[in-house]
Order: sequence, then C-alpha cells, then structure tokens
Amino acid sequence: MRLSSVLLPSVLLPASLLLLSSCEFSCNVGKDTTAKVQSWVEGELAKSGVVATVTCPKLKDVESAKCDAKTAEGVSFPIALTHADGGNWSYKTEGVAFASQVEDVFKKTYADKYGRVLEEITCPKVVKLGTEAVCDGLDQGVKIPFEIMFTQKDGRNDLDFRPKSGILIVGKLEAALLAKGKERGITKVDCGKERLMVSVPKKQFECGLFGAEGLVGKQKVLITNDKGGVEFQ
Repeated sequence: MRLSSVLLPSVLLPASLLLLSSCEFSCNVGKDTTAKVQSWVEGELAKSGVVATVTCPKLKDVESAKCDAKTAEGVSFPIALTHADGGNWSYKTEGVAFASQVEDVFKKTYADKYGRVLEEITCPKVVKLGTEAVCDGLDQGVKIPFEIMFTQKDGRNDLDFRPKSGILIVGKLEAALLAKGKERGITKVDCGKERLMVSVPKKQFECGLFGAEGLVGKQKVLITNDKGGVEFQ
C-alpha cells in the first residue's frame, strides 16, 4: 500500500491522503486502514509543529468520520475526515489554530498597531479559537506576556491581545501626572505619540505639562524596571 498527500486550500489547515486501491489493501480493511490514516494525519500535524496522537473510529465503508487528536501537552481537538471518490481522504482541524499561524498574525497585528517589529513571539502549539491563551513576546529586550483571543470568521483571521506586563501605558501615566499637577494649574499632559511604551529599565523621556497659556514645563520620567515602574525626576 502506497500513501501520498495533496494539500487542499482552506483556512483551517486541511490536507488529503490518497489511498491507492490494491488487492493487499482490499484485504486489509478496517483496523489496518484506520491505523494508516491515523498515522498519516499525525505526520501532517507534525509538519505544523504539533505532536499529537490521532484516534479514529473504524474507517471501513465510511464517507466521513470524526477523529480526536490529543497533543503531548494534553490539548484535545476534533478532526473531520472525509472520504471522497477515488479513494481520497481529506482532513480538517476544527476549532483550533496552530502556533505558526497565530504567531504570523500576531507579528503583523503588533507591527500595524505599534509600528514596531517584535523580536520574538512564542504561542502555544495549539490555540483554541475563541478561548484566551498566553503568548510570550520580546520587544527591545523586554519579555512581554500577552493575553490573546484568536478567532476565524468568513476566511478571516482576527486577533485581540493585551499585554499583561512589560509595558508602560502612556495614557495612564499622563492621567497620573495630570492629577498630580492640577493644583498647579496643569490642564493637559502630553508624553508623546507613543501610546504604549516598552518598559526598558533606565530609559528616560519627557512629558509636556500644559496650562491655560500653553506649555508651562516638562516632567522627566525614568523607567525603573521591566514591569512599567517609573520615577518622576
């Protein structure tokens, strides 16, 4: 029995397996066929960096089946198998995306939002759609854990994320300086265009302090750690 594979276009990482009919194959249906298909799907998943055990029902005389994949980390997800004319088996993962796919979308989304390129981003090997997960990023040498939500709809990938630490939210800093300066007639604080700043220790920057007549002074700010801590100087 000879196995070969053909990739089919789809958002959810499909693939197909061609089982060439032969006397040997016809005589070894049931368990043998199931084992071969399971092994092939496991090999295709491994190409995407996912090590998983695939378990399917007996595949004799069926046009479709639901299989279960379980990763080495204990994450389970369903796989839909389809048996088309000519002996072609195809599979499609359901309800998940793989790390390589999520990381590619993350890099682009981060660059579009903040105008910077992440040095590194590492996400779980399997991310369940619509479920929170944590990816670890590196920007300017600072480790930044992100809570993410990855979804797919109408062929489109959507990613929402928020940093858990490792960053300084400039809007919150401006609000703190404004509250501190109200008694001195400060009506506006402007720390620059960068609205999310990587918390690089010992980095310094200035915020403009404005009153009724315009700029009245500048506040020097020192980042003290990689968790968003600051000192006013």
